[in-house]
Amino acid sequence: LQCQVQHSSIDRISTLSDEILLFILSLLTLEDAAKTSILSRRWRHLWSFTPTLDFDVKTSSVPLSMSFTGALERALEDQRRNYVRWVDSVIMSHKAYTVEKFRLFFNLTKLHQQRIDEWLRHALARKVRTLELDLTNDCCRKGHEYYQCYTFPYELLRDDSVDFKFLEKLCTHYVNVKCEAVEFFLRNCPRLEHLSICRSGDLKTLKIIRPFPALKRVEISLCHALESFEIRDAGVVYLKYEGKKIRPFVLENVSLLTQLCIEGSLTYSMADVLSLFSSLLPQLEYLRIFNDIGSFSMEESELFYSGAKLTNLKELVVKYWAGSEHSWLPLANFIRAAPYLDFSKLLHCKLFLIYLILTFLQFLS
Repeated sequence: LQCQVQHSSIDRISTLSDEILLFILSLLTLEDAAKTSILSRRWRHLWSFTPTLDFDVKTSSVPLSMSFTGALERALEDQRRNYVRWVDSVIMSHKAYTVEKFRLFFNLTKLHQQRIDEWLRHALARKVRTLELDLTNDCCRKGHEYYQCYTFPYELLRDDSVDFKFLEKLCTHYVNVKCEAVEFFLRNCPRLEHLSICRSGDLKTLKIIRPFPALKRVEISLCHALESFEIRDAGVVYLKYEGKKIRPFVLENVSLLTQLCIEGSLTYSMADVLSLFSSLLPQLEYLRIFNDIGSFSMEESELFYSGAKLTNLKELVVKYWAGSEHSWLPLANFIRAAPYLDFSKLLHCKLFLIYLILTFLQFLS
């Protein structure tokens, strides 16, 4: 028994290499990783070499209220100061030569432009691979007007101290990103696989008009200033578009595109959906249509059924708001338009049961 006690008291974790310990630390939240500094002398500064800088307020104990009452703006400003102090303290202590992931997730505005610029410079100077800026979040339940939003600093892109060659994923939410910045990333980030821009007030045009070998996933959501959209001769596999119908909207020579998500006011008219995407529908394997306000009429669904050729579709997701006065029957036409769906994923779905009933009624008639 004594031998067993002595054996169990040996600190075997600390005998591991720094590389393994840093990998373990990267799986923890930033705050939990920092707490390991009290374990021993060796652990004191080890956390500061973590390659993951995920400033997610939901995983920290920084005093941030989940709901604001009373003097909302004053309370929110207090929370912002707490968040900024937290990020500043981590950045000042951070010693890693490379950053795998840098993520901001809190309600910040253009008033924090200088601080965010400095944080970005820190990440970009360390060959960051994943860069996510979500400057509003669920804990605040408060968005911004575009004029209040932080603007991605185009001058930072031309700074010799930063390095974009290793960037693989760029996601922005409530960040004003100009089309010149997007073009810069496409030209200067040879490893960029995933580009997502949501709620940018400055994005007026999107052009991806030549092959970018690494780029596979593009998401453009609620960029209300967008006037033209063009993806041509590209190897994009996944495309999400959420917004209104715009012209020009060009998708040409995108033979690898097999996954499409359509959301926003565009989905209120199946005629608009078909006019923009009809040439792509036969090659799709995954299709998501999300109507977040109204319901689909029988006429709209029949128009989709008659005009859509979904000969390769394996998975279909149709989401819409349905009150008690709305019928589910129109949704069955979406299934009828895709004869080769993988029905194993629909066996427990109300939509699938409606489809069977509708098919049976048609057979009786």
